[in-house]
Amino acid sequence: FFTALRSLRKCSDPEADPHFCVKEAEGLQLLCEYLGWGIVVIVAPLQSVRAIETVGGGDDRQWLAFWIIFFLFSVIERFTLVVLSQLEYYYLFKLLVIVWL
Repeated sequence: FFTALRSLRKCSDPEADPHFCVKEAEGLQLLCEYLGWGIVVIVAPLQSVRAIETVGGGDDRQWLAFWIIFFLFSVIERFTLVVLSQLEYYYLFKLLVIVWL
């Protein structure tokens, strides 16, 4: 089981099991995936540093909550990616959740 999780095959791979593969994002879904990672890699760290440097703790708690929720979401996604990637609007929903956080 854990070996399969570490080596999740893309559905486009010839040796991939059609019942246990990750469907790659295409078109708008791929754009949503890249935008989501752009927010997490660029915007969120900059906003977190800005929040730490401001007086008060409200924005600090908000960004701490963002990182905790994002981490939990990433762990859950790792174990359910085979199923989630088959959903047509999964990457769009993921982007909306990241923007909402």
